Amino acid sequence: MIEPTLALQDAIGARLAGTKAVTDLVPAASIVDGPRTPAAFPSIIIGEGQTAYEEVTYERKHVRVFMDLHIWTDEESLAGAKIITGAVLGALDQPLTPEGIALVDLYIAGTRFLRDPSRNYGRAIVSVEAIVGRLA
Repeated sequence: MIEPTLALQDAIGARLAGTKAVTDLVPAASIVDGPRTPAAFPSIIIGEGQTAYEEVTYERKHVRVFMDLHIWTDEESLAGAKIITGAVLGALDQPLTPEGIALVDLYIAGTRFLRDPSRNYGRAIVSVEAIVGRLA
């Protein structure tokens, strides 16, 4: 079985990089599983992931996946991060088909907008949750 956070990360990254509304704002090459602070701006860093087994079946074949997408801009304002977040939300509003897992549900659990203490960057975090099952 493929690790569910990796399968979801790949599917989300491909969706964002393949969505014109997103790539008009963030180059596809800057949508990565990368460092804590990006080398290029604007960027979307596919961040931390976590899985938790669900108690919905006896075989424990379903897991809940948690993942954060970190949006970075090189401006003190949060406006650019909010605009990019809107494009990300739109891109993830359509069903995904991750390879190696069966996606049962995917939703945006929340968004946060953060002021960088250095005043050089705008940041947003989009928290994604999904319930996935193993493919036989």
